[in-house]
Amino acid sequence: MAAARDAALFIYSTTQFLGKLVAEKTGIPSLAVAIVPPHVARRPENVDAPRTSPQQSPEDRPPPINGEPLVHLLDHIREFRGRIGLPERPDGLLPGAASDIVAAISSHFCDPDIEKFPNIDFTGFWFHERPEWRDWRPDPALERFVEKGHPPLVLTFSSLPLRDAPSVLRIHARTALLLSRRLVVLSGWAGFQKEDVPRECREHVHVAGELPHEWLFARSAAVIHHGGIGTLAQAVRCGKPMLIEPYGNDQFFNAGRAVKLGIGAEAQPRGMTPEALAELLENKVLSPEACRRVRALAEDLSRDPGVEHAADLVMARLPGSLHEKPANSGAKIEGCGRMKTVLLTWELGAGFGHVGPLLSVARELRRHGHRPVFALRDVVGPRALLEDEDIPVLQAPRWTKGAVVRGRPFRPSSYSDILAALGFSGAADLAALVRSWDALIGLVKPDLIVADHSPTVCLAAYGAIPVAVVGNGFTVPPADQASFPPLYCDAPPLMSEARLLENVHAVQRRRGRPAPPTLPALFDAPLRAVGTLPELDPYRKTRREPVLGPMEKMPSHAPLPLDGRLFAYLGEEHPALETIVELLAERKAPVEAYLRGEVGSLRRLLTARGARVHESPPALCEVVPRAAAVVSHAGSTTAHAAMIGGRPQVLLPTHVEADLTAKALESLGVGVRLQRDAKKDEIAKAIDRASSGGALAQSAMALAVKLALRPPLDALAAATNACLQLLV
Repeated sequence: MAAARDAALFIYSTTQFLGKLVAEKTGIPSLAVAIVPPHVARRPENVDAPRTSPQQSPEDRPPPINGEPLVHLLDHIREFRGRIGLPERPDGLLPGAASDIVAAISSHFCDPDIEKFPNIDFTGFWFHERPEWRDWRPDPALERFVEKGHPPLVLTFSSLPLRDAPSVLRIHARTALLLSRRLVVLSGWAGFQKEDVPRECREHVHVAGELPHEWLFARSAAVIHHGGIGTLAQAVRCGKPMLIEPYGNDQFFNAGRAVKLGIGAEAQPRGMTPEALAELLENKVLSPEACRRVRALAEDLSRDPGVEHAADLVMARLPGSLHEKPANSGAKIEGCGRMKTVLLTWELGAGFGHVGPLLSVARELRRHGHRPVFALRDVVGPRALLEDEDIPVLQAPRWTKGAVVRGRPFRPSSYSDILAALGFSGAADLAALVRSWDALIGLVKPDLIVADHSPTVCLAAYGAIPVAVVGNGFTVPPADQASFPPLYCDAPPLMSEARLLENVHAVQRRRGRPAPPTLPALFDAPLRAVGTLPELDPYRKTRREPVLGPMEKMPSHAPLPLDGRLFAYLGEEHPALETIVELLAERKAPVEAYLRGEVGSLRRLLTARGARVHESPPALCEVVPRAAAVVSHAGSTTAHAAMIGGRPQVLLPTHVEADLTAKALESLGVGVRLQRDAKKDEIAKAIDRASSGGALAQSAMALAVKLALRPPLDALAAATNACLQLLV
């Protein structure tokens, strides 16, 4: 109490009941911090009383939640209150009786007891990055083990000591062998040693020391742990199902919640056998449903404000603070006035390169308390990205007659040809498209429209609703010039811009709305976020506004792996897809791939040949550093990720935007561009050239180093902040 006498604020943990008594005695404003869920949550139905294990002696076992030991503890507290001059009170131990509570826990994981603790603020889990791990690199042997074949299981008991660690290790090593799975074991306070791994399992088990859980968990299939809240939170954050083997304290509660949420299973350490554990892992932990549920929960966690919100809560309680107390994070996290509706649209183009950045913006807007609604050209293809999102998805009106290209390959002279080919060539057709957008906008009633490659949306909203034009360099053409800059200088225009502008003006006259003075002015908006690097901007010679860099999280450049691994991101629309997959299947070096579309047989072929095939689009910031080269259709996000990550690229473009990107990468000396009709031997030579570690790889790494020296860009933050300003 002497140490706290001059404090402006007293912060204590709910695990330390003396903290509450000190705050009450001194009268210092106080704030309780709950770090374990049982203190602030309802108990799961499947948790009745603490269970013990043969690893614990009787004196180690925790006292019951209710019963004689707790009565004695309360008696001691009442006695202590009297000794320090505090009056008796019936709630002597309750952590929330005299203080507000900040819970370093996600309300998405526990079931908050709001009735009992109405003055609680759930910030989400607090994740701390240790400074000494910022430049951490895995041991090469560990990295090779983790990246070889399918993702391994992980066994870690973190800071939990065990009395018989060798037997626990042997059981889990044999369990992994029964499942034909590799196992990474973190020695931790349990003291697991590689010498204790059974001889028959040693090829499939790797014992490691202390390392960043985030790195390892992200590369695992599932995590086996004791149920400590820190380990559990990191596993959920990485989207990994889990098997929990609780030994004491809050671990039983956490295991019960994990089972209740369907993100894993619980196993009692007493009497475990490899056979029983293998069955539990296969049926309850590694099941598609558990994997889906934990990925959805991980997405929920990503929306929690975290430790930054906790810091704001602390600052708001300091005397004379200029901070306002933040809104309770269990409701709207970061308020911006009333909740607004934002319509995010994608009208033209193919692939997932438009949906990914829009989804990132939508998540940020939702985190700030607004309501995002999608209107997408394709509502089926990106379902893997959107199925766990609580965001309405509507079918966007779109041109369905086919592009008018006069019997030749489509090489637009400028962006005006794209408009001419996709609905702007006739006033009647354009009016029909605009009417359809008007109807959709009338249903959604948005306060703001975020438009990616959506020219008809821009026309429908022109002069009526604020629009934020977002996208890459191709989809956000310059708006400050009299006409669109050229794309293919040798291509004749499909129709003059003057004729197209006449159609736009005719539609707007019928609607009684203002019209843009030029065709590029259609894209003139309060916010224009050009999510590209200058090197990949097709308008880099004429654009006068800044570019922001890619919207999605990008990898850091890292040394090339020694195993020659390829990462392939391919779609069913390429005519040579089967040939490409055959070449990948024939490679001796490891292959990692994502195949978009209805190509199940090709996925099975690669899997049978030992490749790691992703069921949904993987995080490029994770997979690109593992690869020696990247094979793709030159989609904007993949091309940016490979370029920033320092990886040479084999480029098989399928449309205009991708072809322009591929040409830019080829001119930079970091990619090999192939035509749609490329033969098998041409594709094979390109793959060998990119993965050989030669001049192409050296150029790619040199460019990545150059890019890394530039001031950092945060396109997502810039775009989101600008959108929030428009919503004020």
